[in-house]
Amino acid sequence: MLQTWLSSLRARLILLVLLALLPTLAFLLYSHFDQRRHAAQDGSAEALRLANIGSYNQETLIAQAKGLLRTLSLLPQIREASPSMCCQLLAILEPPYLSIANLGVTDLDANVLCSAIPLSGPINIADRQSFQRTLEIRDFGIGTYQISRATGVPSINLGYSVTGTFLCRRHKALFV
Repeated sequence: MLQTWLSSLRARLILLVLLALLPTLAFLLYSHFDQRRHAAQDGSAEALRLANIGSYNQETLIAQAKGLLRTLSLLPQIREASPSMCCQLLAILEPPYLSIANLGVTDLDANVLCSAIPLSGPINIADRQSFQRTLEIRDFGIGTYQISRATGVPSINLGYSVTGTFLCRRHKALFV
């Protein structure tokens, strides 16, 4: 059967055309896979570039927040004043910082004493990693990604230790 099929002129011409197209098909396949490989490499390089930009932006925001918290920790309204004075100060400061979901002060038991955003009820942040880390090292603490109880906004909580006057020996934590 194969011999009779190859004996016709039409079959031979078809076979000749197919053999002539084989290098072209091989080149197209090679070109396709090479382009896919280059596209994957370009995609990986672009993803790495974007991750580096995001990391740099995150580091910058955290450094700015740390500076803000350190500065706020020196203010008497944060260190010694009543919660109402503290809330007034934080409410004035909060709006210009668009990357900050909220500013607040807690006591050592993690009860929020004052907040830039009015709270609907008492909030305790003792389970938050930023608060635990801040108390542990008595300095700047960084938490994990979570949903804020005060605002309902996804955020990374940051904390900074605030010590009251030497006479009062009070200790507080300032958080973002």
